[in-house]
Amino acid sequence: MATSARSTQMLQPLLTPWYRVVSDGDRLLLEHGESVVAFEGAAVRSLLPALLPLLDGTRSIDDIVGALGEPVREAVVRAAEMLAAHGLLVDGPPAGAPAQAVARVVGIAPAEARARLAAARVAIAGVDNTVISSLLRRAGVERVESYAGNSDVDLVIGFAGDVDLRELNRACVEARTPLLPIALFNGRHTLVGPIVVPEISACHECVQLRRAANLPFGNDFSLIEETSPTAAADPGLQAIAAGLATHLAVRWLATRDPLLPGTLFAISPLPRPTVAEHPVLRVPRCPVCSPAARMAAPLPWHAAEAL
Repeated sequence: MATSARSTQMLQPLLTPWYRVVSDGDRLLLEHGESVVAFEGAAVRSLLPALLPLLDGTRSIDDIVGALGEPVREAVVRAAEMLAAHGLLVDGPPAGAPAQAVARVVGIAPAEARARLAAARVAIAGVDNTVISSLLRRAGVERVESYAGNSDVDLVIGFAGDVDLRELNRACVEARTPLLPIALFNGRHTLVGPIVVPEISACHECVQLRRAANLPFGNDFSLIEETSPTAAADPGLQAIAAGLATHLAVRWLATRDPLLPGTLFAISPLPRPTVAEHPVLRVPRCPVCSPAARMAAPLPWHAAEAL
């Protein structure tokens, strides 16, 4: 018996593995991220206890009906539709915890997230950060290498201090290669991101121009940035920055989450540890990423300076 229901079009429906299942008499509670879906009624007692274990991403609806019996086909289909309507079903097969973690961000199948991570290629520019390399591999990114000007990668992660982030940004924009810059701790915060998607989101130069425009020493900002900060971040703060950078990289590689490009994250240890996010828009006449800066000369009054 065929069905056109969306849930049963999944080849191997998988109960979303990030929900925990709690039985409470005639109720069944599924919770994730402090959001709860509750089911009540006869089906909780008679059908769901037998059905849920079979929604493991390895069986089709027909396989499940074969295990439970043809007389319950209609009930199985209705239950699957109900679960899918609440976002509790994704396509199988199942995948490991790292893939599940990023898959839940946008609701893609864990197996799809795992495949994207396995196929991704990441280049690290600057210091050989074994922490980030290790975290990327643990997350399922199998190809992590040192950056050598190669543009045929899915993401470049650049560390300030060992490389000139402005030059790296220019190279990535020209090669149309996404970039995740990580700045050194400057005594106030460590800046991670934003992920630069050439021709789409703000580049690193846009970020620097925006920062200069909002700091009281903006006229000297570029000069000061040419010298590396002498403030040292403690190992814990370094680990937080490495973890956040890895999270952003994995999330981008697996889901292309549109919320990440153009968002700068500032990790501040004082007066109390915080992670703040700051949206960054493209600078209309950015000398690196703006076509307008190369196509037309500004009007005479565009950059007038006080004498």
